Amino acid sequence: MIVILGAFVGVVPLVLSETGEPTIPEIITGILGTLIVILKGVERIWLPEEKWQNYRKASESLKRERECYIEGVRPYSNTNDEDKNYMLYVNRCIQIKAEEQNNFWGLSGTTKQDSALNEENNKA
Repeated sequence: MIVILGAFVGVVPLVLSETGEPTIPEIITGILGTLIVILKGVERIWLPEEKWQNYRKASESLKRERECYIEGVRPYSNTNDEDKNYMLYVNRCIQIKAEEQNNFWGLSGTTKQDSALNEENNKA
């Protein structure tokens, strides 16, 4: 509602022009003002910068997880069983992806599946 009212701030002077017909600079100013208000409103609602940062964090976490798995460092150094290490790797990657998706969609809390993955990761 505020975005819509803010967009009218640039349009109202054009409609209520004293000369009857607005000049080119008035039209350009009104259009630009309206566009700026709408774009800032959209940016405020969708938060693209925050979502991009969360995406990059997840991406870097997945890269780090891959490197740890390949090099056999913690938490993959605790066991010599390759199958257990691989399952741990898969579960940790799924958890990172789930957290990123929850952040993207604005969800909070953990699901039963997330809780089970956390418990399994903590055991290893």
